[in-house]
Amino acid sequence: MKPKNMIVSTEMFTNSFYYPAPGFDIQPLKRFTHLCDNFLYANLFINKEDVLKWYTRELNSGDFEILETTTYDDFREEDFFELDNNYRQHLANWPRLYMQKNELSDYLQTFEPAHQLPQFLIHFRVKRKSLDKVINLYYFTGEGIASYIVLSKNGEYAPRVLGTIQTGMMERPTGIMNNFYSNENNARPLLWLRGFEPDGYFYGFGGNDNDALENLGVFSMKVIDFSSWRCGRYNDYGDTRRYVKAFITETQNLNIHNLSNNYSSENHTYRIERINPDNEAYTNNFVVCGAHHLNQLMQINNQINGVAWENLLDYNTNCASMQIERLQNYLEANNITENLLIFPHCTEDEGKLYHESILTIKNRTETVLSSPYDFFDLFVTE
Repeated sequence: MKPKNMIVSTEMFTNSFYYPAPGFDIQPLKRFTHLCDNFLYANLFINKEDVLKWYTRELNSGDFEILETTTYDDFREEDFFELDNNYRQHLANWPRLYMQKNELSDYLQTFEPAHQLPQFLIHFRVKRKSLDKVINLYYFTGEGIASYIVLSKNGEYAPRVLGTIQTGMMERPTGIMNNFYSNENNARPLLWLRGFEPDGYFYGFGGNDNDALENLGVFSMKVIDFSSWRCGRYNDYGDTRRYVKAFITETQNLNIHNLSNNYSSENHTYRIERINPDNEAYTNNFVVCGAHHLNQLMQINNQINGVAWENLLDYNTNCASMQIERLQNYLEANNITENLLIFPHCTEDEGKLYHESILTIKNRTETVLSSPYDFFDLFVTE
């Protein structure tokens, strides 16, 4: 099918989660709809039918519903992307400015066979049901760095979030992307996600050990530590785990006063804090958190009383409103009237849904976030 006025514009790119070499992964669509409407997946060496099969299944289950799927064969950037007049010159010059000679050689050799493979773009228009929001996933045949050059117009623009997970090169915090962002003339994303698959993983470029999650480079401040980041496998059997964290630059500041001013009330308050068993609030309140952390807290302080989310939920309890409903039922069934200290169990983009749901709890609550970026949407006022 040929495109009909369908184009990935610069405006879309700046509001996107840009993801090179994503393989089979819908975690960004589960976690970043508060920041991004568009998810741009650039991938090589993957079969169109496999992409359609896996994503159709995953995006028509749980909290997702596919509203429309459109497939385009013979994908060409010139037909789909908003380009500037110098994009070919950018493609020719850009890698040589930011890559070492050995990196450039490996880069060119690795992706040369892809020129002979079929090119395609698949557009999934998807509804995130719990949030009542429509988002777009564009999965296209493209090399991650080259597509970034074109879409960013040689660095003039940046995506809202950049995800580099298990690419073999781009997630290195002192590598090519860091060199690019070291130039202050180049636009930077709000967040840079870096990650890898943990089992026996080494970088193919230069033979360096994995340092993707180190506090290094321009984006050196770790602000979100993601749990349960799981991707599909190429053979479609089971899934694989990834270690993923989000980073910001040292110059970025998030004004956190909006959290208390706009969302805290007499009965429901918020604060930013890592788990701290020495805080008296842990013994004076009923704690609601994950099983691992609750067990740790109780081993340190046997005065702590609480319940683990895992004891309240089942596999299908996948959104904040359902989780809070289960908590409310538990509190009523067990006649628990104490103040609650809650560590949310939902995804990072459910801040507003969580807040709307927590208002139904009759107990006084204090919600603890390990990072303000966990519920970034609570800081964005209308």
